[in-house]
Amino acid sequence: MALAGFVLVWVATQKYGIGLGSDAVGYVHIAREILAGRGVSPGYTLQPPLYPLTLALFGAITFSDPLDAAVLAHALMLASVIFIAGVLFLRHLAHSPFLALAGTLGVLFSLALLNVTLTAFSELEFILLTLVALLSIERYGESTRARWPGVAIVATAGACLTRYIGVALVGAGALALVWLLRAQPKRARLTASVFAFLSALPLGLWALRNWSVTGEPFGPRAASRVGLFENIRLAVETFAGWFAPDALTWLVWGVLFVASALGIAQYITHKKTRDGKTTLSLAPYALFVALYVLLLALSATTTGINRIGTRLLSPIYVPAWLIVLVIFDRILDLLRPRWSARIVNAAALGIVALALVYPSSRSAVVVARAVEQGAGGFNTTRWRTSETLQYVKQHRAEMTRLLYTNGPDVLYILGNVDAQSIPPKFQYASNERAIDANALRGTFPGEPVLLIWFDRIGRDDFLFSLEELDVMTRLTLIAQLRDGAVYRMEKR
Repeated sequence: MALAGFVLVWVATQKYGIGLGSDAVGYVHIAREILAGRGVSPGYTLQPPLYPLTLALFGAITFSDPLDAAVLAHALMLASVIFIAGVLFLRHLAHSPFLALAGTLGVLFSLALLNVTLTAFSELEFILLTLVALLSIERYGESTRARWPGVAIVATAGACLTRYIGVALVGAGALALVWLLRAQPKRARLTASVFAFLSALPLGLWALRNWSVTGEPFGPRAASRVGLFENIRLAVETFAGWFAPDALTWLVWGVLFVASALGIAQYITHKKTRDGKTTLSLAPYALFVALYVLLLALSATTTGINRIGTRLLSPIYVPAWLIVLVIFDRILDLLRPRWSARIVNAAALGIVALALVYPSSRSAVVVARAVEQGAGGFNTTRWRTSETLQYVKQHRAEMTRLLYTNGPDVLYILGNVDAQSIPPKFQYASNERAIDANALRGTFPGEPVLLIWFDRIGRDDFLFSLEELDVMTRLTLIAQLRDGAVYRMEKR
């Protein structure tokens, strides 16, 4: 199935390459800078550096641009995620191989993973490193071999340098070690402390570097415009939406609630598996899911970040799916003494197959669309054939030295054209005012420039709209195009 995941990525990205969003363009730009020998730019502080470094490494290995190398990188990372997930399912569901198989299929067909696999987002690398860390912590709790905490520390440190929310993995790993080694309290505390310190150390050094550059450890941030309860609602709806359409998400949570109660009761009363062995601990995975969701909700409530959805919540998918299937297996243990094992297994197989129908069908639609129109974001037929983009590429030599636009990332990644973003009226994902329109009137722009305007890019919530720019500056239409326009912009 790992090979199937590799092929899936390869097929879905054949039309134009890996999917591209605004963050993805930033990652590719930094990777190109690294590959060119210029290193990470001083102003790159909003994201950690490991994912761009990974793209640059794959670019160097394949002698190609990081944008092209991202396809191979993501194909290998998804294959690795599926393989490790399969190992986890086989370990925890050793006596229910059909459930282990279903669990691995659920990862292959996952909507959560597909979203971050087909686009050059850093979450896929974060997911891979998280699974390596959690598996290593679990193995150390069983064998106490010195290599396992070493692997866990390296993977956790890497996760922190991929996504700042990797600190949730540091906390979950430390707490899991305390729990797994609770029979030896002093050793547990020492191991957890060393793990937490060494895992967080590289991120701490990166934060100090950022502080010296911008005065902010994780880059400039604004207050969020979304409240705590709204963020919790978004997280709940997103998770349920991975398994059922919107109209049935309530059913997903109802089933999970009842199943969890029964499964936990079975776990508490039966500490042994059917062959008498001690049940493998789910502590690392449960702690990670809980701390990750908690930290994500709090971060999205206090700080202006992307809206909680599939992308931000995707790292919990594999651990949460593992927990769900283990609980389901414990419920089956309650039923097997009362019913024929064949009947119970057949019913269980039917239920799991039913649970996979919706995500697999949705994933098939996503892949088919990617094959036909491109993997997503800017790397789709809509953007590749943009009349506005083509106009700029054809007439760049005739244009002013300085260009302004509401889509600098589009012009850079698809047109190899450098342009400045129009001024923001609000901080990103925040209600905090960035620039007052009155402050720009009569002063902006400093010289006559061209404004490249894309109609459907959807950034009016934080950038000045075309109508607002028309009031603040003097706009003269040069070219009206199907999906945008080109204006001459002068100060009033």
